[in-house]
Amino acid sequence: MNQLSSNLDLDTLPPFPDLPARKQNIWLASYPKSGNTWMRLFLSAYMSASTQADINKDLADNHQCNPSAFAEAIAKKPVDQFSDIEIARVRTGIQRLYARSAQKLIIKTHGAVARFRGYETFDVDSTFASILVIRNPLAVLPSFAKHMGVSVDDAIIHMADRNTKVGDQRQGQLPVLISSWTDFHRSWIGRARALNAMPIKYEDMKQSPEQSFSRVLAHIRLPVEPQRVRQAIEATNFDTLKAQDLKTGFKERTRANKSEVFFRSGQIDSWRKELTEEQVVATIRNHWDVMEQLDYIPADYQDAFEDIKFEALEGMVTQGIDVGIYAQDLNALRKKRGIKTQLAVNSAKRAVGNREAKKKQKLKGRPAAKKTFG
Repeated sequence: MNQLSSNLDLDTLPPFPDLPARKQNIWLASYPKSGNTWMRLFLSAYMSASTQADINKDLADNHQCNPSAFAEAIAKKPVDQFSDIEIARVRTGIQRLYARSAQKLIIKTHGAVARFRGYETFDVDSTFASILVIRNPLAVLPSFAKHMGVSVDDAIIHMADRNTKVGDQRQGQLPVLISSWTDFHRSWIGRARALNAMPIKYEDMKQSPEQSFSRVLAHIRLPVEPQRVRQAIEATNFDTLKAQDLKTGFKERTRANKSEVFFRSGQIDSWRKELTEEQVVATIRNHWDVMEQLDYIPADYQDAFEDIKFEALEGMVTQGIDVGIYAQDLNALRKKRGIKTQLAVNSAKRAVGNREAKKKQKLKGRPAAKKTFG
């Protein structure tokens, strides 16, 4: 790949790097601590027919935020000297270079789908398919706190910050926007069709691994061989990965992470023992709309969720923001609380309201969109 990039000069590149677009790249996307590592270790074990995974050697070692050799080959200068526009152009160039590989590359990313200085963070023309691993933010929260080396309360703030980034130019890395948990998933949901993204829940991977991983293989056009699937699942059993982590360590553990291992518990509901009620409610308040969309509101927090949703929607109405397709929900919540005033709802208005609310709420409120992938 260095040969591919050696003759490129950023100053001579057109708005999009002058390389033929090839739909080759496969993105393995997730918010941090959501199951990305398990997914790519499974894929590595499956593709190599291995009976034992190596946590420090896997097929998705091309991290979007850390391609310093490619970036500097394209730009002919150190990464720490890049301007914002150079970062945007080089990122597209790197993805087109990846797509020149003889084989499709499965590339790990925690990046949100966004537009930066006129460039898409993910080049549609060189994207073959995407896998989006999703996990309940309540389960993500304790692991995210450990990973970042901060308290759970501080992690709640980080996960709600739409400006969260990883990658330090001073260390030769291109900055990557993660955004908030909500906005990360909204960005991939909104561009799912363009990036051929298939969502897969971590919870489904745990409860129905054969079915879940087989769906992923089919999506990226790999033959599904049941015995081989079972073998790869066994090779990447959580206890096996954790034992290997304890023995050898894991290269992706951050310096801030003071815990003994990267692979903590891997359970679905361990958050119930790790979070206080106040922390659970705060997380729901920050992410209520996408949590509802993805069916992540715990049944025993339904009353708190309804109060949060009601307050959020009423706040939007007070600010003069059209709640769009949530109008019917707000009417039901008003009726439940004995409020007679009802918002007008019709299909045409709901469609318009959805578009307008998205435009108006980039910096305030929650986006008015309540739909699943498709």
